[in-house]
Amino acid sequence: SMILSQMILSQSLVVGLLTTPHTRRWIPRPNPQAAVTVYQEPELYDLAFCYRDFEGEVDFLFKAHERHADPPRRPDSVLEIAAGPARHVITAATRSPTSFRCLALDNCPEMVAYGQGIATELGVPLQYLKGDMADFSLGADGVIELTNGGGGALLVDSVWCLLGSTAHLLTGERFEGMLRSASAALSPGGTLILEMSHPRETFRLDDVTEEGWDVPFGDNPLGLGEGDCILGIQWGSEDDVFDPMTQIKDTTVEFTVARGRKDDGDDDAPDESHQQDVTYEDVHVVKQVVPQRAFTPQEVIALVRLSGSFEAPTFYGAMEGDPFVEADDLENAYRLVAVLRRK
Repeated sequence: SMILSQMILSQSLVVGLLTTPHTRRWIPRPNPQAAVTVYQEPELYDLAFCYRDFEGEVDFLFKAHERHADPPRRPDSVLEIAAGPARHVITAATRSPTSFRCLALDNCPEMVAYGQGIATELGVPLQYLKGDMADFSLGADGVIELTNGGGGALLVDSVWCLLGSTAHLLTGERFEGMLRSASAALSPGGTLILEMSHPRETFRLDDVTEEGWDVPFGDNPLGLGEGDCILGIQWGSEDDVFDPMTQIKDTTVEFTVARGRKDDGDDDAPDESHQQDVTYEDVHVVKQVVPQRAFTPQEVIALVRLSGSFEAPTFYGAMEGDPFVEADDLENAYRLVAVLRRK
């Protein structure tokens, strides 16, 4: 059965995102058993996070860079690491001059192909390559090979690691590797912006964090008539185990696609009643246990100091920039966003 929605989605937001390239329909793969992780289903992953306000979050990212960069100005180039569908950097490119340079990096080949496809259809000159966010380089024999024509490394103004992707760095050494790689890719005075889970989620004393929400999609996303689908997302389970020694939680993630089938009834009945008489059956399920590491602000500060490449981080409590939300705001802070300036 489908997951009860715990997250209210704006209808206009859902319709707008589901009608953009690569997000309107989900086409089952010839061999559905080949997808053993949720990250190998990039279309579903993209749908799962369509509730995010990418326009507003890019506003924040631009403003945060301008506030902390030296010199303080809007970035002309961005690299998004562990980028998934790369929605943030693609959105940034669509709102920037044609000279804006955008790059993306992810370790999953399905995500790389999917994100590159979105960029191509939107006319965004994205360079998207497969690689490890804890070990990459620009203008070298590493993951991203990019030079300015003169043989030197072409550095970027800002590096973004969003949607809690630092949780995939399971050790302090891996986190430090990400800092070193990002520092080497940044121009002096550039910024590294990390969006992580807020400490209040990490140190909850009640039940393990569990979220579930539904996203309708198909030819008529809000009508949900015959043939339309619902994607159910479950992120976390009450049975998930958190190891306080390693700060790693084995997080259960499940995507369930249910397709609607109109029940037999009076063909002359009004359309409204037909919309009521739709039965949904699960047609595709991908379930995975994902180890995720929680990093506290104090750990981030210590690892940044150890790297020696960045100034002390400034923390915010949301990807919102007017005004900026303080990380310790008890009412409005729900994410931990670290902004670091390269020395």
